[in-house]
Amino acid sequence: MAADQEGLESFDYNFVEPPDEEYICPICLLVLCDPHQTDCCGNHFCQRCIRKQLDTSPSMVCPMCRVTNLTTHLDKFHLRKVHALKLRCPQQSNGCPWVGELGNVKRHLDPVSGQCSAVFPCKYGCGQRLLAAILPAHFAECDHRPYRCDYCLEYSGTYAEVARDHVPVCPRYPVPCPNGCSAKGIQRASVRRHLTKCPLSVVECEYKDVGCTAKINKQGMASHCSKKMPQHLKMAYSAYVWLSDEYHRERDLLIADVESLREKLAQVEAELSLKVPDLVSVQQRVTVQDREIKDYLSQMQSLQAELKTAHSQLTDQAKLQQIIQKQTKQLSSQQLSVQSLQDKLTARDCELKEYVAQIKSLQEDIKTVQRQAQSHLKRNEVLQNEVLAHRSQIQSLQKINIVTSQIVQAQKSDILQLKITNDEKDSKLVHSASTIKELIESMGTLQQSLESKDDLLLSMKSSLEGRMAEVRTLEQSVALREEQLHTLQAKYTINEPDCTIM
Repeated sequence: MAADQEGLESFDYNFVEPPDEEYICPICLLVLCDPHQTDCCGNHFCQRCIRKQLDTSPSMVCPMCRVTNLTTHLDKFHLRKVHALKLRCPQQSNGCPWVGELGNVKRHLDPVSGQCSAVFPCKYGCGQRLLAAILPAHFAECDHRPYRCDYCLEYSGTYAEVARDHVPVCPRYPVPCPNGCSAKGIQRASVRRHLTKCPLSVVECEYKDVGCTAKINKQGMASHCSKKMPQHLKMAYSAYVWLSDEYHRERDLLIADVESLREKLAQVEAELSLKVPDLVSVQQRVTVQDREIKDYLSQMQSLQAELKTAHSQLTDQAKLQQIIQKQTKQLSSQQLSVQSLQDKLTARDCELKEYVAQIKSLQEDIKTVQRQAQSHLKRNEVLQNEVLAHRSQIQSLQKINIVTSQIVQAQKSDILQLKITNDEKDSKLVHSASTIKELIESMGTLQQSLESKDDLLLSMKSSLEGRMAEVRTLEQSVALREEQLHTLQAKYTINEPDCTIM
């Protein structure tokens, strides 16, 4: 920040080298501005600083040596030394590289004759950066400066916005007359009112009602009327003659119409005088009929109320009958569903019987294989212990088969009973399938055990191979039966209808 000699007490600039202490004011601790030397101790102060100090001290005490009645004088030699100090331009941050003496700062910063090259951004935000000397002129012409319409004194914004958006539609903006008359300062909102008085507005001739078709401006209307006066008079006379003829013709027609109306009125009066007695009797009969009609209307209203009541009752009965028919249809459809379910259960019972027979045959085949295996095991006493172990395994398989047979029989009896729920049937079928799976796994384990003993049963290999083939065939059959059971279970689960009766 910089201060000149007239406005502030001292200088605060960016000096090239720090000033010596002899150029520093002891009061403000800045570079001396207009240095004054005391007559008592010879110290230097800024003129403004020492004046303020003396104004606050009634006895005018020196701030350094405390002498009263202090007097000072301008030290021009010291002033020249201060003005010779080198410093940088105060606007160095804005791009000015100037370096010079303190005494030349004011001339350097002069907005008219100065040479400061610092550029400053426009305070209105237009984006331009200009020299300090150009800024005032730019501020007066910047398109982004705040501006209020000079005509309506209401719309405000930037100068560009006012000129672009508001001035073309401002109601008080002065515009020229559309007819080109000499009127000045016509506001845009008053153009229509001006055209009613504009001397150059084109209007129809005053004698248009009598036949003049001329259209001229108001300014030439008087000369037109004076020039065309004979023609206007002829037109007026012709119009008068035509109107007179029309008047007489219309009058004759009206007179004839009045006479005919008078005659008709006389005839009507004569007819009315004859029909008055008839009208009285007719009026009496109308009165009687009116009473009868009122009685009929009251009876009709009562009948309508009764009909509405009956109709509501019939509507309720019809609705009830529709509900009964709907429920009857639902019951019949449900009976058909139950019947179809019974047929399906019967068919599945037959299929289960077939599966039980097949399982029994498989059990017999397994027993035959077991007996043949036992005969072969007896022949080999050396492997008696291993054969006995296999026999125990086969016996356990027999027990499992027996259990499976019992489960199938139980399922058969359960299926025959329709009171058992579908969920219980599904669980039993799943249990049966799991049991058959365990039988297959046990047979697979037996097969693996037999295969591990092939090295020890070389003598029985030829006879056991055929039996093993039969066992594999039986295993495949059991797997096939298991798939069939799964298929049957899936069918039973998917195709089972809802037996609930609404």
